[in-house]
Amino acid sequence: MAHVKVRTREGQVMMLSILALGGIFLAATTVAGMLMVAQIRQSADFQSSTRAIAAADTGIEWALYSRTHPDPNDALPMPSLLSNGATVDVRCFNELQQEILESDGGCSNASTTIIQSSGTFLDASRIFQVQDVNPFIPGF
Repeated sequence: MAHVKVRTREGQVMMLSILALGGIFLAATTVAGMLMVAQIRQSADFQSSTRAIAAADTGIEWALYSRTHPDPNDALPMPSLLSNGATVDVRCFNELQQEILESDGGCSNASTTIIQSSGTFLDASRIFQVQDVNPFIPGF
């Protein structure tokens, strides 16, 4: 009776090669997926930031309009919530950096030298500041 040799290791190298290639492809697709998620998140942050910038700019424009049109008949209401969902907060300060309250005339007060506008949308917040707005001569 002849002895038959059974090769038990045949195909083992091929199996290890397939597992190694599978691991490499899995790692590559995981990294690519993480990069895509980061790009999508950055795109959403960019949109929020743009809306916050627009809100802050609106606040500055409103404050400058209030400074040049102190007549109550020309007054516009201070924006707080914009149609795009962003919020605005405008504050005006004198040369001593003391806040001028709305009861004291707010941004149309003659002692206003600093206008600060904060725009917020979702988790993005942007602040614009205009300094040295005095002397501001209405009508010119």
